[in-house]
Amino acid sequence: QKRVITDGVINAFFERKEEESEDVRNWNIATKKKVRQVLLRILVECQLLKKEEQEWRITPILISQRLRELVKKDDTKRLLLKFVLDE
Repeated sequence: QKRVITDGVINAFFERKEEESEDVRNWNIATKKKVRQVLLRILVECQLLKKEEQEWRITPILISQRLRELVKKDDTKRLLLKFVLDE
């Protein structure tokens, strides 16, 4: 299953942050654009996101077998494997 986010999802994330924080709401347009740009650059440089045409592919995180087994034993944490680690 391909895990992707679109620019629309990224924009919605920042809109939610504006609703949650007066500080973010008071940022000017240039600041909002720069924060978005820097956040995406960090995620790309860390190889957590990769740009593919009009969307961003989420790269699964590699974890040790020991940690994987510990997480699988807990129902709540198992969701982490499914949604974050693509397992």
